[in-house]
Amino acid sequence: MSPPPAAHRAALAEVPQQSAKTDRALFPRNAPSRNTTHILCEAHRLAALKFGNDPTHKQKLIPASSIEPIDLPAAGEVRDRWLRTTEIQQLLNAAGECRRGPRLSRVKRFLWLALETAGHKSAILELSWDRVDFETNVIELNVPGRKLTKKRRAVVPISKSLRPILLRAYEERLNKKSHDGLVCSNLGAIWAPIQHVVIRSGLPGKRAKVPAGTKPKSTGISPHVLRHTAATHMARRGVPLWIIAKVLGNTLAMVEKVYAKHCPDDLRQAVDQISAGALEAAE
Repeated sequence: MSPPPAAHRAALAEVPQQSAKTDRALFPRNAPSRNTTHILCEAHRLAALKFGNDPTHKQKLIPASSIEPIDLPAAGEVRDRWLRTTEIQQLLNAAGECRRGPRLSRVKRFLWLALETAGHKSAILELSWDRVDFETNVIELNVPGRKLTKKRRAVVPISKSLRPILLRAYEERLNKKSHDGLVCSNLGAIWAPIQHVVIRSGLPGKRAKVPAGTKPKSTGISPHVLRHTAATHMARRGVPLWIIAKVLGNTLAMVEKVYAKHCPDDLRQAVDQISAGALEAAE
């Protein structure tokens, strides 16, 4: 990426930072810290300036004449971390070891749901028992009345592997009289518990165990990686991409872009016709 023009840099430097609205726009509330997200926020800021929707542009803090053409950084490669079957088993075993008492732990319930439904983190945390239908064997991930966003939530069948886990969790629910409680008990944070389980499983290599109640460093395995893992396994096992798109709640174009490389079966017949078996291997 080429640096912004001198006039542009000077204009940016003169922009006061006292505006709370501007500050919130440049540093999102969910950002981990301003130091670690400085580069990201600057990239967002440049993009906003380029397309004229930055608060500094709207509030006329920077003259339009000072904004010269900007070259934005190229999009990075998509991270392709997904778990193989042996790694998934390691993770589930470690989650079982973290359990206190006979009940399934909250993190283990989340792991099973994420890996067997490919749902978004928020969809799983907000899932209530009244949307788990054991008669028709389906899960309604969408909350009734929820405002529709780009992150669509699907109706997903309960897999053969997931059904006994859900039945057990239903029997172990704390409020036996309630049929609309949350499957994962509460809406509390799930990222840190997953990191603790990953570290215990040994997947990220040898690491010192982090004391309970302490936020661990990232292991590279997040709720999104679990969703990506589920979709990758479906693709590798021959599930048509349009069906994977329905499970994920994504567009077919997006699924093809990310997962087509995992299912080249439609190309196999084509490459087999290159020589059509007419060539022989040399001695």
